[in-house]
Amino acid sequence: MRSKIHVSVLFVFLLLVTLYFSPQIAPAIILAVTIHELGHLLAARLCGISPDQFKLGFLGATIVVQRSLYSYMKECIMCIGGPLANFLSALIIYPFCDTSLLCRSFWLYSLSLGILNLLPIKSFDGGRIFSSLLLCKLSPKTVESILNFTSFILIFTLWSVSVYLLLKISSSVSLFVFSVAVFAKIFLPDS
Repeated sequence: MRSKIHVSVLFVFLLLVTLYFSPQIAPAIILAVTIHELGHLLAARLCGISPDQFKLGFLGATIVVQRSLYSYMKECIMCIGGPLANFLSALIIYPFCDTSLLCRSFWLYSLSLGILNLLPIKSFDGGRIFSSLLLCKLSPKTVESILNFTSFILIFTLWSVSVYLLLKISSSVSLFVFSVAVFAKIFLPDS
């Protein structure tokens, strides 16, 4: 069975904004994100998981599996695949990054994407890993409460850092927008 790919309008909008406002580094960002998602797909294949759908949305891609449930261990392996691919690609490219803006940008975005995705925030890879590990010992309701709490604290921290950076050095608008968007997606009900 072939997997279906769904692309959201917001994903296309963000891609176009990136290409327009950052044409020098857009290829580095797109390559880092592509490697991340390919890492997830490779990990899924290694675990014997065939995705039914691949959704491209605001916070990246989601692999949807409609068939039978798989183990928490396979969930962790599939989730770690993306950040691991980013860390490996950053490690491989680092010795070749001298003064090239594109190379340095790719290294930075790969490393940042890997680290950010490992945070235990709901709907991030780290949140799914954290949830899977907790579900081995705790009830789903308890895990949901813990994940909501940690997500709120971490997103609030990201937002606070972005506000501080905006006020101190007029920088980090992207971190501010990102943290507000993540908070809205996770904690506000769909309109």
